[in-house]
Amino acid sequence: MLDRIKSIKGLAVYEDYVIPNGMIDFKEKNIIYGWNYSGKTTLSRLFSFLEHKAVSPDCQNCTFEIETNNGIVSEKNIAESNLVVRVFNADFINENLNFAGSEAKPILLLGADLDVAQLEIDKSKAKLVRCIKGAEDQAARSANLKKTFDKIKTDAASKIKSTLSIVAAFGSNHLERLIEKIEATNESYLLSRTAYYNDLKLARTADEEKLSPITEPAENYKLTEFTVAAKRLLELKPDSVQAIEKLVKNPKIERWVEEGLELHESETNCQFCGNELDQEILNEFRAHFSRSLIEFRKTLATLINDITSNLVRYSPPKNIEINLLYRTEFMYASENYQLAAHKYNEALLAITEKIKNKMLSPFSEIFIDNIDIGTILNTQNTFVQATEKLLKITKQNNNTTSNFPQLKSEAIERLKLHYAQTFIRDENPKSYARKFKIYANHRARYGTISEALKIKIQELESQISLALPGSNEINKKIEYLLGPNCVQIIPIRVSNEERFQLRRRSGKIAKHLSEGEKTAIAFSFFLTKLGEIENFDEAIIYIDDPISSLDSNHIFQVNSIIKETFFRNDKAKGWTANCKQIFFSTHNFEFLSLLREIQPKFNSSKKSSNYLIRKTTPHKSSFEPMPASMMEYPSEYHFLFEVLHEFHTADDKSDYKVLMLLPNAVRRFVELYTYAKYPSPTDTSVDTRAEKIFGSQQSKRILKVFHFFSHANNIERLMTNSDLMCDVEGAIDDLMTLLEADPTHLEALKAGLKS
Repeated sequence: MLDRIKSIKGLAVYEDYVIPNGMIDFKEKNIIYGWNYSGKTTLSRLFSFLEHKAVSPDCQNCTFEIETNNGIVSEKNIAESNLVVRVFNADFINENLNFAGSEAKPILLLGADLDVAQLEIDKSKAKLVRCIKGAEDQAARSANLKKTFDKIKTDAASKIKSTLSIVAAFGSNHLERLIEKIEATNESYLLSRTAYYNDLKLARTADEEKLSPITEPAENYKLTEFTVAAKRLLELKPDSVQAIEKLVKNPKIERWVEEGLELHESETNCQFCGNELDQEILNEFRAHFSRSLIEFRKTLATLINDITSNLVRYSPPKNIEINLLYRTEFMYASENYQLAAHKYNEALLAITEKIKNKMLSPFSEIFIDNIDIGTILNTQNTFVQATEKLLKITKQNNNTTSNFPQLKSEAIERLKLHYAQTFIRDENPKSYARKFKIYANHRARYGTISEALKIKIQELESQISLALPGSNEINKKIEYLLGPNCVQIIPIRVSNEERFQLRRRSGKIAKHLSEGEKTAIAFSFFLTKLGEIENFDEAIIYIDDPISSLDSNHIFQVNSIIKETFFRNDKAKGWTANCKQIFFSTHNFEFLSLLREIQPKFNSSKKSSNYLIRKTTPHKSSFEPMPASMMEYPSEYHFLFEVLHEFHTADDKSDYKVLMLLPNAVRRFVELYTYAKYPSPTDTSVDTRAEKIFGSQQSKRILKVFHFFSHANNIERLMTNSDLMCDVEGAIDDLMTLLEADPTHLEALKAGLKS
């Protein structure tokens, strides 16, 4: 329970409020009276801090101390307060009575929490739209990137197919599988320049262009062998025991004699000179040409024959007969081979010439020196190397020819991998994969957020939907306050969402509410919301001007519903509050009087307290006990007269606190006095009534200055218009003089002054 407000600092008109001496404590029922702009709503905001357990962000410099039965509550410990407080004021109306939709079809958001929920729904829906758009954008980017990448792969695959003259299908999917294979093995399949062109030639060779095998060069490497054999025979001499020295020394004569023996085998006379042949000389000649010599010559002849038969005889194939893959290499090797073979044959023939010479002069020694042998060895080595190279390329050519389909297929596969590896190097598919992953992650993130937003929207929609059943109770209270022809809250569906709409009894949408209607709707909502408090008997309620903009008839209805909601009437004890503590603040004296009637029968002073808020300076107000004149009389009229009378009779008329009350007091007093004297049903202007009663000159004299100062938004004029302020005293003196013309009325007013 709240006992007293000890201090307030930095809260609007309560710049430096400290509880005054003689201030009475709060009771079960507390009534606070003050004119408009005096600081009633500001005081209610202090109670709102207690309700929300936090100081408003707009009042962060505010400090206060409120004493309760459980200790002091201040801005420092307000968050830990266990007080249950509810406040109805202008802020509550603004926060809880909100409209959405179009001007033609306004949607009522009744309740700050529902307004927040609707704002969250709108924000969440906008965010959901952005998320959906974001996901679509990511999908579009991914699709565009895929389209681009697919075209690159398709073009690359088409180029590979065209380059390799592939008949079988080969598209982007085939290229993708090759890329996956390469990335899985983490090996390089790039071909060397030579290997690339060799495989490309083979791959481009048509099946019908398959060639026949070509002849392989013979591996005939007997040059050194023949050289060794010839060297031995050339240095050898046949058996020469019966040799004729003359013939040995004259090989030509020896050959001539040898041929002559063959010609004269059966002859008796010399075919040359005709003389008779000498048999003894013939026998000497025959002995010279012995069997060993004959055999030796046969051996030489055989060696010549062997050498001759081993001469290299190679006819190179035509270019067209060589596989295109090996053609260039083959022709180069063939040329080298033929050159080496030519020198090889020359070396063999040179040996045969020496052997032939040996046959002519068998008894002569013929030498092959070391230089010749070295040259012969080099010739053979060169020939061997050339043969091996030509044989190798020939075998490759023939192998390709024999296994053409398989080798061509293998070449194509190597080239495919080569091109795929080149594609990876040039296009970097992993960079595309990373982008695809990023887009996918963004889409997934948008999707996750979208789902969360959908759930949030559903929960908020449910929160609003749960508020709809309370509309019937609110409508009852609105009807109670405004009458049977008032507006009603009608649940409707807007885009499959449940909302409120205000309608007239005629069924028409209520587009333009009066301020009184707004107050009544908001107050009805406030009263209905109080039903949510579990322990209502522990609640502290503050109600600020619930009759704002309502006429007298409705004021009675407000008072009645307050009685019904917050009090119970015990026959023995009288009115007792249903809640722990209740506060009312108002500017309406009639409503004040009605509230004061709600009293217990006994010890009413212990059950209720009454307070006054009034402006003391343009920027300060006081919060103090209500004056006795206001307490003792059920009319605002008596209080206003007391203010004017005190000023009129005061010796010192410079009291600023009194001056602050005068403009509104005079204007309000004259309104009530003239209306009582001249209750015209058609002309209710205070100026017109005053002119009829006081006369034109006197009425202007009285009202001019107070019209100028009585508007709260121009209260600063009291400080800046000293000339006019000097006329206040004269205007009030004139008013009191005019009242003396109505002595009965004046005496009755004076009788009501506090002693």
